[in-house]
Amino acid sequence: MPTLTNRWAVLALLFFARLSIPVQFQSIPPLVTFLVEDWGVTSTQVGVLIGLYMAPGVLLSLPGGLLGNRFGDKPILVASLALMVLGAVVFAHSPSYEVAYAG
Repeated sequence: MPTLTNRWAVLALLFFARLSIPVQFQSIPPLVTFLVEDWGVTSTQVGVLIGLYMAPGVLLSLPGGLLGNRFGDKPILVASLALMVLGAVVFAHSPSYEVAYAG
């Protein structure tokens, strides 16, 4: 796999990766009415779900970097991606607010 040595290419790649976060962040609000109807929760509880989506990025960034240095970037990246997919699957198939909370 070629490495990116051009700092502008790395900056552009990081910019577009960070640009995807608002898209993911905005995927839940259009579904709020369906979540409220199906689960019988409040809009505040759905807001907690949205906040929980951002929490791992804030809380696990430093330990994730340390693990990446110790075990290598590729295994940590693959494990992180697998956990993200698992969380999305759990959320998508959750029958209740509590299960979605765990996802």
